[in-house]
Amino acid sequence: MFPQEQPDRSGSRCPFRGWDFYFPTTEYSDLLPQVTLIRSYIQFFKECDVCRYRESLEDSVLIVFEELLGCKHPNAPKPTDIRDHPALIIPSLGLALYELESTKQVNFPHINLRLVGYEPLTKFRDLKSNMIGKFISLKGTVVRIGSVRPLVQKMAFLCTSCETTQVLTLSEGKYDVPRRCRGYQCRSRNFTPLHTSGDVQTIDSQIIKIQEILQSEGDDNGRIPRTLECELTSDLVGSCIPGDVVAVSGEVKVISSNEGKGKGKQNTFLIYLSVNAVEKTACIGEDGLADFTKADMYAISEIQEQPDVFRLIVHSLCPAIYGHELVKAGLVLSLFSSDQKYADDANKIAVRGDPHVLVVGDPGLGKSQLLRAVANVSPRGIYVCGNTASAAGLTVTLVREPGSSEYALEAGALVLADQGICCIDEFDKMGHEHESLLEAMELQSVSIAKAGIVSTLPARASLVAAANPAGGHYDKRKTVSENLKMSSALLSRFDLIFILLDKPNEQMDQLLSEHVMSLHRNKSSSYVARSKRPFQEGEIFPQVSLLRRFSLHDHEVVDHIPSSILRKYILYARNYCHPRLSRRLKKKFRNTT
Repeated sequence: MFPQEQPDRSGSRCPFRGWDFYFPTTEYSDLLPQVTLIRSYIQFFKECDVCRYRESLEDSVLIVFEELLGCKHPNAPKPTDIRDHPALIIPSLGLALYELESTKQVNFPHINLRLVGYEPLTKFRDLKSNMIGKFISLKGTVVRIGSVRPLVQKMAFLCTSCETTQVLTLSEGKYDVPRRCRGYQCRSRNFTPLHTSGDVQTIDSQIIKIQEILQSEGDDNGRIPRTLECELTSDLVGSCIPGDVVAVSGEVKVISSNEGKGKGKQNTFLIYLSVNAVEKTACIGEDGLADFTKADMYAISEIQEQPDVFRLIVHSLCPAIYGHELVKAGLVLSLFSSDQKYADDANKIAVRGDPHVLVVGDPGLGKSQLLRAVANVSPRGIYVCGNTASAAGLTVTLVREPGSSEYALEAGALVLADQGICCIDEFDKMGHEHESLLEAMELQSVSIAKAGIVSTLPARASLVAAANPAGGHYDKRKTVSENLKMSSALLSRFDLIFILLDKPNEQMDQLLSEHVMSLHRNKSSSYVARSKRPFQEGEIFPQVSLLRRFSLHDHEVVDHIPSSILRKYILYARNYCHPRLSRRLKKKFRNTT
């Protein structure tokens, strides 16, 4: 229970019971600007209902930024004030709400005010020194999760001479000791911290690292993605895991950097974000319908009105590669994927809905370009090369946190591609790293047991791999496992396996050369004309009717879907379209199998 009024050194009495919680390092005075703000915000909360209590946590209150902008109350906080003075506005809002709610209940707990949906989003490259002290919002992927530590806000110290107890407020987690004792006729400077004293106040703290989301068509290729450390406190601790795409908002702060060699202190600082709110994205890479513009919705509806949408999408995937219609069809199916189902509702046995595709073939047939096109079109795609990837880089690893002996979880490619697609090129050159993929491909999770830490992370992603056969060319006399020198356990995880052969065919080579020449002639156009692919007598295909459906007719012109629009279309389909098999199709599948 808090005292009704709190005196300070200047003699004025504080009328706010929760002053020490929101302004612990500031002594109360009637001349402070916070006092006027708090009183105006109390009137604002009385007349406007913009607060939402969390159902699971009683000490957190959410304020949606969009509703705050729509409020026409004269005492409503201005967006510019929130952006430029967050250290003043956010605590004043929290204290005003606390003073209003604490009158309804005795021993009302401390309120954490969370401002969600803050806009506009700041890009990582714009995060510079001029942003220090500003309230911003960033969107990125969580790549590292640190351990939970207690952050001391108030500490009690015992004087070794007169045994007087003195309470000191610690700001921003920096440890400090009193300069001298305040006891009568005692000026001692030796103190002993009292860790078990009732005056000690601590909150949970956790450091996470988020990484920016790079678009394949942007100008940011060829460099290391930017990262930023974020500090989570109180109820925000444990709100996200590695691989989550989150939007974090908070105040930009700096801390002195002690890294580097040489004598003396370094004159560099590290920028970090003191997080006020964390919002998880509900879908792949982007946030629901709000990210679709009116132009995107018109484009999606126009694609849907096409007579054969599947055929159009197949030819729009990597149009620079001639042929391979069946392979493109399998890759398109992996892009759209399916919903996760449960075989038994009582035991919740999950059945994965993400297909895995393996493309095996001779060199020079465009396998790498197909994989890059899939990663580019996917709303959340990761492309890695097998000859430079390790087991820890693909799954999850433990890294030691700087300045301590504790470990942090760092996500790999499969975890970062959660609810997306992970493309692995040169799959045959991974050596013994294949064994680490068995769990992720079947159970769609990655577990780690190391240094006393046992954890499981989700990896609900489709795996698309490309491999070259051993010896340089595919040997028809051997099986797929013998050509790749790969275990049968790993091959059984793939739902679709395509074998591409480089057959000498004069007519096919002529059509291929005409396709390449047409690409160079019509470089600036999205319309590409290709001739009809001939069917040889005795040529065996897995599905001849399906191949005839995808093959282009003589002198047919195809208007390809741009990759940016196709990515939006796939995102919309994965979030809002959930088709189910009819009885007729189920009966047909049962009869064919």
